[in-house]
Amino acid sequence: MFYADFIDLRTIVEKNWNAFEKVFKNKDRFFVFFDEVYQFKNTLNLGNSLTKSQEELLSGITADLKNSFTIFSNKNNNTNEYFIAINKVSDNLGTTWFSNNSDNSSKPTLSVGDDYELLIEANDPKDREIEYEVYHFAGSLRIKQESNRFNFKITEDLIGLNTMLVVKANTPKSEYKNERSIKIFMTVLPK
Repeated sequence: MFYADFIDLRTIVEKNWNAFEKVFKNKDRFFVFFDEVYQFKNTLNLGNSLTKSQEELLSGITADLKNSFTIFSNKNNNTNEYFIAINKVSDNLGTTWFSNNSDNSSKPTLSVGDDYELLIEANDPKDREIEYEVYHFAGSLRIKQESNRFNFKITEDLIGLNTMLVVKANTPKSEYKNERSIKIFMTVLPK
């Protein structure tokens, strides 16, 4: 087993900066932080307390270094390996919306009383059971089910030039919140 004193860490990092640069980016900045922390360590070793400003500076330095490590360690993680995706939503009128398209300008026109069908194509990378939902914020439409095919009648509370429905897919048995939603717009005419 090897032992390194705190000051030895400076030498280790300096000699191996190529490995540490990926995490800490700026060598001069890192060593300014290191030297400041070393001074605080010496103050404490002498039995003295840190002043409030020293405590706050130390807290800021450690938070900054933790953030650098977090950014480095999460940079190569692919979110597509963890979270559900809605690939496509299509309706019985030939309209299609894609979740990767922020424009999604397709907007069908419907009337009160029309039968409407939405089909949600979603994928969970871990093959967990998917639950689907379609809802309207201001109206009474709220359907949650295991099937990805929704059939419903257009009602009066959906009347509007820019009626927005939210289409959502989630994995209810996931150990973390795993959901995705997209907004689709339509014009609903009165009867």
